[in-house]
Amino acid sequence: MSLPPHGGRLVAPGLVLVLAAVGYWSVFQGSRYDAKLASALVIQHPGVAGFKPTPSSSQVVTAKETNWSVVRNAATARPEQTGAYSRTWGATKGSGSSVSVLVEVLPTASDARLLRKQVLADYSNAKTLKTDGISIVSRFPVTAVPGSKGISFQGSGSNSADKGSTVVFDVGRTVAVVTAGTSTAPGSGDAGVRSVTRAEDSLLQDREPGFSMTEATRSLSASMLYWLIALVVAALALVVPGIVHRVRERRRAREIAQMRSGHQGRGSKVLRRQKVTLPTQPSRRTRSARISSRP
Repeated sequence: MSLPPHGGRLVAPGLVLVLAAVGYWSVFQGSRYDAKLASALVIQHPGVAGFKPTPSSSQVVTAKETNWSVVRNAATARPEQTGAYSRTWGATKGSGSSVSVLVEVLPTASDARLLRKQVLADYSNAKTLKTDGISIVSRFPVTAVPGSKGISFQGSGSNSADKGSTVVFDVGRTVAVVTAGTSTAPGSGDAGVRSVTRAEDSLLQDREPGFSMTEATRSLSASMLYWLIALVVAALALVVPGIVHRVRERRRAREIAQMRSGHQGRGSKVLRRQKVTLPTQPSRRTRSARISSRP
């Protein structure tokens, strides 16, 4: 009995590792949805003079908090791929002015394009604006931000001092709404909102591809223990056959030695018995002489 060739000895350990990989993917490949992951798609600082670098609020925005049907439908059909996050920064002089960024994440790019249209229609709804005492002053795009649509607002009556701008654009599966407001806000109006929009667009262009709001739930310690056990088993599968082979060979050698020893022992006894019995047997000639000497 001989060991399998070197390549054959690797079959069992290789099979163990393959099965371990399949088991690891099945058992440890859990994931969970976390809407807070969308915060990675919103800029950390507005980068506009006159506004605090630290946000006054950062929060997840649920589908129930919006009036946009695209978001509500997506949250119902594919909740793990739908979410929103917003950040707001206040003015350094405490004027009550602010700049904010809202990012909506949707399952598909077509959903995002449809949402962008809904948001623009919502922000430019003449009836709603009239009720709020606000009128549209101008519409504008933002240079270097494809598909961006900006709207400048002006209050009327008691709200005549209020002024601001909103820009809406989409990148892949995301829609961003950037708003800067009131006439007393440093950097407010078109100039401020344009700067923030370009910064947000740059961030989305970099992070939106491949972005997900689900994360793996694998435990590092559990994974390390799993693979340690798998490697030990693979090592045993490589070493044990050789050990078993050597043990069998030694047992076989002892059995052969015992068999040879038994044959030699029996042969010696036969020889000793023959040496003892042969001289005691009378020869044929002696018996003949004895018979002839009888009267």
